[in-house]
Amino acid sequence: MKKLQQLAALLLVLALCIPAAHAAGSFTDVPSSASYATAVEWCVAQGLMNGVGDGKFNPSGTLTRATLATVLHRAKGSPSVSGAPTFSDVRSGQWYSNGARWAAKEGILQGYGNNMFGTNDPVTKVQLTVIIRRFQGENPTWPGDSNPRNATRAEVAAALYDALASSQTNASRALSGKELSVRFGSSDSFTLYLYDNQTAEDIARHVGTADWNLPIYNYDGYDNWEKFQFYDVNRRYSITDLRESITSEKGGEVYYSHPNRIILFYHDAEIPAEYTPVGYITYTDDFVSAVENNPVVPGWSNKMVSISAK
Repeated sequence: MKKLQQLAALLLVLALCIPAAHAAGSFTDVPSSASYATAVEWCVAQGLMNGVGDGKFNPSGTLTRATLATVLHRAKGSPSVSGAPTFSDVRSGQWYSNGARWAAKEGILQGYGNNMFGTNDPVTKVQLTVIIRRFQGENPTWPGDSNPRNATRAEVAAALYDALASSQTNASRALSGKELSVRFGSSDSFTLYLYDNQTAEDIARHVGTADWNLPIYNYDGYDNWEKFQFYDVNRRYSITDLRESITSEKGGEVYYSHPNRIILFYHDAEIPAEYTPVGYITYTDDFVSAVENNPVVPGWSNKMVSISAK
């Protein structure tokens, strides 16, 4: 999986639907004190959204379903589309064609059930919530939208920022292309994407010879104990220590802490420490639920995590 290419695609400007770059801080209609100001600045910096001209962002305006589908398609690296549903209002060869068909095929942004995608329709608030959750790997039930209210451009910017900003943080580190499988008790497995460093290489090599079944520790006497847990690895495994100063952590990030301890953050935290970044697990509600609902092993006083090669 070429995650770097997928995440780097966030930086591409949709030339046919997004105008040239504009500094978020100079939008006359986005006060620096606005709750969405940071999100707007980030989305503009990534080329995901932009202004509407005359130095304005139009935070109360709307975004079309075609544009949102295309942005999310690019965020996944613009995968090829085949066998996707067809819609009477999605013409071939348009800037949004592949994005709309991909989003429909993946169940992220579906049509209306009457062979219409709603290409030029504004995204509603309910749609935005469901679309972003589906993009993050969840499978929410459609709650209905009997009294649809359009999502504002500010709300779309905030949703994109919340969903993608942490992924870009992960993308700032080179990935090795190697992956491990992580299971919390009897949960479904989650993919641990490994960074390109010797520490992650050592861990992948050891796990490749024998699965790791490790006890989980998280003591409520620690500050922020509900945001992370750690696993002690047998010291017979030699693991390179490349520690660096870490001041904040994102949910899903995995670190190595000397001597032979793996630390997983399952919520965002700000805990200054000396860690070696190892990789990350995509942060979703299913991931958090698996961590938090992992039962104690009968006859033991600990929960368990299983780490294996993919």
